[in-house]
Amino acid sequence: SFPDIYIEASKKMGLKPKECVVFEDMYIPILSAKKAGMMVVGVDNGYLDHQSPDLKMRVDKFIENFYEIL
Repeated sequence: SFPDIYIEASKKMGLKPKECVVFEDMYIPILSAKKAGMMVVGVDNGYLDHQSPDLKMRVDKFIENFYEIL
């Protein structure tokens, strides 16, 4: 996992990584964002939960779709 892109994005926004929330639907980017120190919301894309049996333990929140955050 490569957290660099997430760290760079937070710098460009003038935020610390711990101040960011990442919405991701792929396993490796979830690991990268967590490694960067960000909160991660896993978004189901139809197969996300099958990519790794421990996925739901790695994200801070797991949602089935974006309607859940409204």
